[in-house]
Amino acid sequence: MKARDAVWIFCRVVDNFGDAGLCWRLARQLVIDHGLAVTLFIDSPEILEQIAPAERLQAGGSSAPLRTVPWTDHDEPGMLARAHPYPQAVVSGFGCALPPGVRAGLAERGPSDPVWVDLEYLSAEDWVDDFHGRASPKPSDNALAHYFFPGFTPSTGGLLRERDLDTRRSVFQSSGESTRFLASLGVTDWEHPGAKRRRRISLFCYRGAPLEAWLQALIAADEPTLVLATAPVATAAFGAVGGAATSPTWAAGGLEIRQLPMLVQDDYDRLLWSCDLNIVRGEDSWIRAHWAARPFIWQPYPQADHAHLIKLDAWLARMAELLGGEPAESVARVARMMRAWSTGEHVSEAWHDYLSDTEAISSLHERWRVHLLAQTDLASLLVAFIRDRLR
Repeated sequence: MKARDAVWIFCRVVDNFGDAGLCWRLARQLVIDHGLAVTLFIDSPEILEQIAPAERLQAGGSSAPLRTVPWTDHDEPGMLARAHPYPQAVVSGFGCALPPGVRAGLAERGPSDPVWVDLEYLSAEDWVDDFHGRASPKPSDNALAHYFFPGFTPSTGGLLRERDLDTRRSVFQSSGESTRFLASLGVTDWEHPGAKRRRRISLFCYRGAPLEAWLQALIAADEPTLVLATAPVATAAFGAVGGAATSPTWAAGGLEIRQLPMLVQDDYDRLLWSCDLNIVRGEDSWIRAHWAARPFIWQPYPQADHAHLIKLDAWLARMAELLGGEPAESVARVARMMRAWSTGEHVSEAWHDYLSDTEAISSLHERWRVHLLAQTDLASLLVAFIRDRLR
């Protein structure tokens, strides 16, 4: 692809911050790492404004390398046909329906110019490897979509990861910058002589997470713990232990919960890098937790038919596969804790079992991270995928 090539990304926000966050990270990486001009059309720009670094949002004229454009349902026919120049690729984030004018332009221009990429949700299920990269002709108008599935194997579209991410993370964690970063958020550890440093846990979860049982276990624990709750879930955490939502902190026994301000994505990365354990949800924070070089507990997006548990089990099986087939006991402890977090069953027991093996669990996560770092990142694979279809 030539440096002047353009990509349009369309994003409809379904899972609040996650969809916007992933599309924004992809758009920014295509600009910074690959020199492309990207326009991100988003139907909830107010969500993006809360999490995207302001200095990166360029809403100027058509020459800006990254533009964000509010996307309404009042699209005029022929939108793509009138673009000057029209983009080399159109990406529909998470399979969202494209504006009628864009869809009409895709049908008119033929099977490969521009390339239509249907970027799907991340999953570790086996079928993803088979469907990744497949072309899907649309009988209604002959437009041709190409499925692009993120994933954990070389047969998939990989994971979002900027070229310099691991270097930035390593420098941050080895320089003591985490202490200064947390202090900028008003977070400090106990300062009196001889005090034991608290275990730091970041908390970002969906409604329905078993907060009460888990937090009560932390209150009763011998090891002091600081839970840094992101703005959307802090109120639920306070309520689970009888705290007042009007206060930014709550403490009892060995536990303190602190509500964090809304963080832009780069600062959320720094939060993950600064904690001993990260509790994450959905897709965007889950991917970032992989690169933080810290253990994490993942809560998939809850679904009524329990399909989220299938996704969780598929990912846990991938980790077990890395260890050579039969799950090691540390993998079993990770699995028990994550299933408990998603089902609400036996949370206290799973948590105590998890804490009994933290060193081995940390080693497991590090091996998994290094394994994934050896694979090509999603943006690079996407650029190569588009280039191949423009030949």
